[in-house]
Amino acid sequence: VRPGETLTVGYRTGAPSRLVVFAVDEGILQVAGYETPRPLDAFLRKKALQVHTHQMVDLILPDYNVLRRLAAPGGGVAASLIGANLNPFRRRGEPPVVFFSGIVEAGTERRELRFDVPDYFNGELRVMAVGVGETRMGAAQRPVTVRGPLVLTPNLPLAVAPGDVFDVSVGVANHVQGAGTDAVVTLSAASAPGSAPGSEGLVMEGDARISLPVAENGEGRATFRVRAGDAPGAAMLTLTATLGGETVRRSAGISVRPAAAFATTVESGFDARTARVDLPRRLYPAFAERRVLASTSPLALADGLLEYLETFPHGCAEQTVSKTFPLIGLARARSFPLDRDAFDARFRDTLAKLRPRQDTSGGFRFWIGSEEAAPFPSVYAAHFLMDARDAGAPAPADMLEAALGYLRGVAGAALEGTHTLEEARIRAYAVYVLTRGGRVTTNYLTALQQDLERRFGNEWRSGVGAAWMAASHALLRNEGLAGELVAGYRIGDDTRPDTDFDTRLGRDAQYVYLLARHFPDRLDDVQDVVPALVAPIFDNRFNTLSAAYTILALGEIHHVLDSRGRLPAPAVTARGPEGAAPIEAAGEAFARASLPVGVRQVRIEAANDQGVYYAISESGFDEQAPGEPLAQGIEVDRVYLDAAGDPVTRATVGDVLTVRLRVRSTSARAPNVAVTDLLPGGFEILAGSVRGEYGETRIEHRDVREDRLVLYGAFDTTVTEIRYHVKAVAPGEFTAPAAHAEAMYHRD
Repeated sequence: VRPGETLTVGYRTGAPSRLVVFAVDEGILQVAGYETPRPLDAFLRKKALQVHTHQMVDLILPDYNVLRRLAAPGGGVAASLIGANLNPFRRRGEPPVVFFSGIVEAGTERRELRFDVPDYFNGELRVMAVGVGETRMGAAQRPVTVRGPLVLTPNLPLAVAPGDVFDVSVGVANHVQGAGTDAVVTLSAASAPGSAPGSEGLVMEGDARISLPVAENGEGRATFRVRAGDAPGAAMLTLTATLGGETVRRSAGISVRPAAAFATTVESGFDARTARVDLPRRLYPAFAERRVLASTSPLALADGLLEYLETFPHGCAEQTVSKTFPLIGLARARSFPLDRDAFDARFRDTLAKLRPRQDTSGGFRFWIGSEEAAPFPSVYAAHFLMDARDAGAPAPADMLEAALGYLRGVAGAALEGTHTLEEARIRAYAVYVLTRGGRVTTNYLTALQQDLERRFGNEWRSGVGAAWMAASHALLRNEGLAGELVAGYRIGDDTRPDTDFDTRLGRDAQYVYLLARHFPDRLDDVQDVVPALVAPIFDNRFNTLSAAYTILALGEIHHVLDSRGRLPAPAVTARGPEGAAPIEAAGEAFARASLPVGVRQVRIEAANDQGVYYAISESGFDEQAPGEPLAQGIEVDRVYLDAAGDPVTRATVGDVLTVRLRVRSTSARAPNVAVTDLLPGGFEILAGSVRGEYGETRIEHRDVREDRLVLYGAFDTTVTEIRYHVKAVAPGEFTAPAAHAEAMYHRD
C-alpha cells in the first residue's frame, strides 16, 4: 500500500468468533520488544507449582521517588499540559501509526476492515488479529509494506518566532520503477495560512519550485528558504514531488510562537464618578483576552484578580489551590458571573493536582518533587478542602482527614512553644481549620495564647493570628474571649515587611473573611476602610495567595452590600484608534464586557454617588519583544558560548553551544523565583545538561520543554551562574527571545 491510501484487511474464521484487529508501525514494536499475542500458549500451557518472592520496598520506593522528582511543577506527568509554560501555538505533529478495530464479529464469510494510512508514513506495518470463539482461540499476523514511489523527508525547526528566516531541507528518495539514472524530480513547496487569527503562516523567500536530479533507487536533497509570518500560529508547509505520472504530497507543521512569554496585566481602581483608563499594550490577536468588569461593589476587583490567577504560569501547591479557592466564595455572591460547570471542572482538576502532593503525613509538598510537606501550604490546602466541603463541593473525605491529621501535628507544636509570630500565625490558622472540622481545640488555643503572652507580651494581639484564634473561640462558643481577640486588628495599620505567605493585603483580607464568617455584626465597621483594604491591588502589590484571600473577602463584602438593596451597574464605553469601539456591557450589579484587541481607552461612568470600582485585565503575547533590559529587583543575563567559551551569535548545524545564565537579586535574598529562558528557533535543549544545583544554589524544580527551560529557586545578591547545553539543528536567522526572571510572590 502507498502512503495516504486505504489499507484493506480481509478476515474470516472457521467458526463464529469475536476478533480484535490491530496494525502497528513495526519500528514501534521493535523498540518495545512486542510480540504478537499467542492465546493458546497463554491459556493452555502446562503450569508448574512455583513460588515467587518479592521485596516490596526496593520495588516500590525507587520508582515512586523517580516519578516524584521528574514530574513537572504543574502536578506531574499526567497533569503537565495545563497551560503553564507551554507553547500554545503547537505545530501539527505526526502521531505514531497505530490502528485498532475494537471488537468485531467474524465467521466463515470474508469480511473487511479499512484503515487510512497517513501520507507521512513509509515503512512496515504489522497487522495482527486475536480471536476467540465458543471452542477455539487463535491469532494471526501479516506484514504490510508502506512505500510511496517518492519518499519526502522534510526537516523543519520545532518552533520559530515571527519574522525568522530559515532553511527547510527536504530529502527525496526515488522508488519509481523504470525511472532510470537520469530521472529529475520536480519538487515544490507551498504554505497554508496559519491556524491563529491574523497568522500568515509561512512565506516562501526563494524559489518555491526546484528540479532535483534523483536516480532510480537513489536519494537527493533540496533546500527551500522560508520566512515565518508576522503573526504567531501553527503553520503548515505542503511539499509536492512529481516524476513522470507519479505525484506525492507531504505536509509538515511548525510552530510560529512569539519571542516573548505570555503575560497578564491588571489595571484596577476606584473613581467617585467617571474613570478613564488607557490600555498601552499591543497584543497579538491569538490567545489575547481583554475584559472589563465594573460595579458599585468592590467585588468588581475580583475579575482582574481571577484573570491573573487563571493565567499564572507556575503551579506550586499554594498556587494550585489559589486558582480555585476564591471561586468557592464567589458562589455566595449573587449576581456575580460565575460559570458553575467551569468551576466543577476546575475543582476536579485541582484535586487531581493536589493528591500526588499529599505525602504519608497528610501534609502537602510545595512542589511535587519536594522532600517533605510544607506547613503553611498544607494548612491552606486543608482550609480549601474544608470550605469546599461546607459549600457542597465533593471534597474527598480521605484527603481531608489525612490533612487534618497533619494539622494536629502543626497545632500540637504550640504546646512546645512558639519562637516567632509567623510560626504562631500558622499554628493559629491550623487550630482554626481543625475547629472547623469538629475538633475540640481548647487545649491548643490555651497553650498558644499563654506562650504568646509570655514571649511577646501584647504585641501578638494586633496580628491576624489573633483573629484566627478569635474565630476558633467563636466556633467553640467562647464569645467573650473571641470578641476580645478579634478587636485588636486594624486594617491597613500593619507596616511589617511582606514575605511570600504573609503580606499586608493577605492579612487584611483574611481579617475581613473571618469577620464575615464569624462576626458579621462587626462587618459594617469595615465598609469605611474598603479603600485601605484594596489599595495594594491598585498598586499591583499582590500575589497568588493574597489575591485569593482578597477575592474571598470581597465576596463577603458584596454579600453585605447586596443585602441592603439593588446595586446599579455603571456604564462602560470604549475607544479605538478610529473612534468609538462597539462593546456589549451587560449585567445586573456588574457591567462586564470583552474588549477587542484594538481598544485603546475605556471609559466607566458610575450609576450613583457611591462611585465605581473597576478591573481591566489584559492577557496575551506582546507584539514587540522587550527592547531594553529591565532590572527591577532581579538581574538576569544570558549569552551563548562556543566550545572555546567565547560568546557567539552564529553557529553551524550540529554545533553544541553552552547557554550561560547569570541571575542575582539586587537587594536581599529572593525566594521562589521563576527563571524562563525561551530558545531561539533552530535549537534543541540537551536535557541531560540541566542540573539541579549550581554552586550553592539549589534548583527546586526544572521544567524542560521543547522550546524553553524554566527553573525555580532562590537567588542571593551574589551571582548564580547556570549553564546548560543546546544543539543547533536547523539553519536560519532566528530571534533570540529575552530571558526572564520573576519573584512569584512579589510582583514588584
